[in-house]
Amino acid sequence: MLVAHQLTGEDRWLGRAHELAERSLEWLGNAWTHPNALYKGDLGIALLMEDLADPTGAAMPLFSPEGWPN
Repeated sequence: MLVAHQLTGEDRWLGRAHELAERSLEWLGNAWTHPNALYKGDLGIALLMEDLADPTGAAMPLFSPEGWPN
């Protein structure tokens, strides 16, 4: 959703990313998550919150080239 926002500039994608992030907070510390996992745990949720603070610099770790798409 953040990439869609970066590519289109449409605020609806940013709004959806915020909604999903808020829902993900319910999973913090849950038995189904892994505490230090980037994609399936609390660490990933924390990094998502940081990306939402500055969505222009958001990128998928290990997958997005540095500085993309800017």
